[in-house]
Amino acid sequence: MQSKYARDGLAVVSLNMDEPRDVDAQQRALMFLKSTKATFTNLSVDPDDAPNFFEKLNIGGLPYAQIYDREGKLVTKFEGRHDAEIEELVTELLKKK
Repeated sequence: MQSKYARDGLAVVSLNMDEPRDVDAQQRALMFLKSTKATFTNLSVDPDDAPNFFEKLNIGGLPYAQIYDREGKLVTKFEGRHDAEIEELVTELLKKK
């Protein structure tokens, strides 16, 4: 989605919840990102911090997405796979300049 809508202003950030000291896990994450031609920012979250992170963002399950408008206001959250719904919402939000 990032490559499809970046020219319209979409910015995507993903989080990797694998153990940052696990070189194999980090390598698998990088391979996955390369295989999907990911062009967005990917951040690693230490699993030891995950409970606090999940609680702070009120995350109940993965995959998880937060959608923000151009002003940085949280529009909605998605838990689970909702690719079509997310893309529909993103395209609507990107139309608003």
